[in-house]
Formats: sequence, C-alpha cells, structure tokens
Amino acid sequence: MAKRNEAAEKPKRKRIRKKVLPVNDTNEQERKETVQQKEILTANETMSLLDISRNTFDRFHKDGTLKVYRLGARRLYCKYSEIMKTISESQVLSS
Repeated sequence: MAKRNEAAEKPKRKRIRKKVLPVNDTNEQERKETVQQKEILTANETMSLLDISRNTFDRFHKDGTLKVYRLGARRLYCKYSEIMKTISESQVLSS
C-alpha cells in the first residue's frame, strides 16, 4: 500500500502544446528567390528549391540525377547552375 500512496503524491506532468502557425506563402517565395541568387546550395536549400522530400533528394543523388558535392563528413551541397542544367535537360527529353 505504501507504493500507491507515493504514486498519488507525485505531481502530475503538464502537457505542453505547441502552437501551429499558418503557412505563409510569401516567405516561401522570398526564400526561393534568395536561393536562386546563391551558386552553392545546401541540401535543404536544394530540396526547398525543387520542392522535394529528403528521400527524393537522396534518390536523385544515388541515381546521379543530381550532382552532389560533399564537404566534410556529412555536409552535402549542390550547384545552382547544375540543378538548372539538369532541369532544362529533363524538359528537353520529356518534350
């Protein structure tokens, strides 16, 4: 019985609720415009620019669709000019 009393004396944990903010399309537009001004893009910037998931990015990297450069052990980068070249080539092939 002593254990039940100890359990009853413990304070209850408070629930923490995170606020969900509405998506702002203007910030997305501004971010894409800023990305277009850079030549070297991080993996996250590349995924944002192409509007793809991390799994798709990794698949494009593995397939050779995207030329990805590694800096250090984990950092992945892409060149904006090569991304645009790949997109234009794929549009020519699909037409």
